[in-house]
Amino acid sequence: MINFKIILISLIIVLLPFSPLLSLLLSILYILSIDRSRVSYSDIIPIIVFLVLLSFLAASRGIFETAKDDFSDYYKNYQAFSHGNIKALFEWGMGFEVGLPLINNIFSIISVEIKPRLLLFLHLLCINTLLFYFVLKLAKAINVKKLGIFLCYFFLFLGVTGISNLLRQSYASVFLCLAFIERRNLNIIIGSIFHLSTLFLYWLYDLIFTERKERTLLVIAISIFLVINGHFIKLVLTYIASFKFEAYLIGPKDGYSYFSVLSAYKEFILLCVMSGLNFKRGYNKYIFYSTLNLILIIFSLETFIPGLSLRLFHGSLVLLIGPALFLVLFSYNKYLPYILLLPLMFLKGLSFYNNKHDMALFNDKRIYYSTPFEYISFLDQNISNDKRDWKKLKYE
Repeated sequence: MINFKIILISLIIVLLPFSPLLSLLLSILYILSIDRSRVSYSDIIPIIVFLVLLSFLAASRGIFETAKDDFSDYYKNYQAFSHGNIKALFEWGMGFEVGLPLINNIFSIISVEIKPRLLLFLHLLCINTLLFYFVLKLAKAINVKKLGIFLCYFFLFLGVTGISNLLRQSYASVFLCLAFIERRNLNIIIGSIFHLSTLFLYWLYDLIFTERKERTLLVIAISIFLVINGHFIKLVLTYIASFKFEAYLIGPKDGYSYFSVLSAYKEFILLCVMSGLNFKRGYNKYIFYSTLNLILIIFSLETFIPGLSLRLFHGSLVLLIGPALFLVLFSYNKYLPYILLLPLMFLKGLSFYNNKHDMALFNDKRIYYSTPFEYISFLDQNISNDKRDWKKLKYE
């Protein structure tokens, strides 16, 4: 096994200058071979390569191709700092969400000439490093013995394009989830400076994910209230300037259909399916009440603002899809997660490559480069940022 790992590390290093994709796949294979409960020093190089290349892959998406690309505003925020405009620190969340602007400010101190795709890559590298830290803490908290396969399932089900678009929410989601494992107050505070919803979501998640029957009775009461008063609540929210209805992912403008609903809520549906499969292994009060609470809240929110529940839950719950699937499969057969990993990875890669939508990955469609590290120039492209000129930032 030691020789096999040495060979893998050598291949990763040799291929790294010419094929980021092949090096990424080999680093995944190395991570899969980690059969301990923790990472050792010998694993550091493949893990660093994995995080760097995963960030490069996510940064390969189309940039500034559509007005829906939030990164357009994030890059303008960086440019404002590059020109010495400190007011850019208070752009979001009524001036409280200073997390991402602070990071942009640090990047602008390092260099005032960072191109758009390189800035996106740097943010993704920060987020993926935080995600890796989170999954290590999660694995320790639930006593995972086979860390490698657990890591693979975690990263396999992440929404790579979504993370690369919703940077503030992605930063906040990591700290929100960490708050349930360690340093609760500190992580809630840090998550809130990236997105104020962290404060509300921590309370909501703490309410939903429980094995206490009285909490479920409270959720039922809240759901009934939302359904009855939904129209009035929507009218009130309409008058709140910071509440952006156009941000919702499901609605008439998207061609409302059963397919669009299933596609948008596939993670929630998968969680419900896994909960059902878990019941076949025996009744679990925590899973039963948590699943019921989640369904009730999602249904009640969707009755008056389609897409709101997706905005509330998706960023954090998507971090739990892979671990939950791994645990369910492992409970049936310890070899089942390994058997299903390859076809799942194939389907994931296929979904990337065949994605014809805005912000699709593999934007340059290249697997191999003849010149060493030629692909780095991909991060240094000048890209016109003119699709959201209609939106004026507060400091402009």
